Amino acid sequence: MSSYLRQFDAISVAIQVQQQSSLETATPIVLGDTGTGKTSCVEQLSEYFNLSYMGWSVAQSMPELVGGLPYANLEEGVVNMLPSDRFLPVVEGGNWLVCLDELPDASRNMQSALHLLLTHGQAGSLQLPKHVQVACGNPPQVSTTGGTLSPAVSTRMCQIL
Repeated sequence: MSSYLRQFDAISVAIQVQQQSSLETATPIVLGDTGTGKTSCVEQLSEYFNLSYMGWSVAQSMPELVGGLPYANLEEGVVNMLPSDRFLPVVEGGNWLVCLDELPDASRNMQSALHLLLTHGQAGSLQLPKHVQVACGNPPQVSTTGGTLSPAVSTRMCQIL
């Protein structure tokens, strides 16, 4: 069986577990050589499971896009953390698959910012409704940056090679 089909089957099982579970912490990360079709596999699975797809290459992103920038709500006397508007469609509802692409190449600060999203579905002050999460990336030996997953992120993910 080809690597692509093994990944397709493994991610499919992980997505089914997430859909049937009340847990938000079953995020799989698909690691594989450059050009093996990790991202397109996840895109096809979103269609297969009838999930809207939000893909985001997080390698060159700033942590503030996930953790949010302070926004003062003077009427209520609170400061909210406003993340990137890319999360708004997910918050508005529907069934979503959120793909965090190139996660191992993201900076440690970015991986830290993604921690609440991975474990609790939270981006800044926004609580995302139940959704399916998948991450993709290259292992360090083929990564252009030599990037690796931080220990906090790697211990909270199901790694599929």
